[in-house]
Amino acid sequence: MKLSILVKAMKRNNGFRYDYCIAECSEHFLDDVCKPVCIDKGYSDGGCIGLAPNFKCCCKK
Repeated sequence: MKLSILVKAMKRNNGFRYDYCIAECSEHFLDDVCKPVCIDKGYSDGGCIGLAPNFKCCCKK
């Protein structure tokens, strides 16, 4: 995993509440896929968060 993805994920999770994790993120399932899935499920935001290599797509109320 790239360091920039790790830093981005750590910033996103630091102080913000992503309440519901729906899937494992992968090379083909990153923020650009995760966020629209969360929004379609009624959440306000979503992104791949966590520490490499265990990123999860989590949604925010």
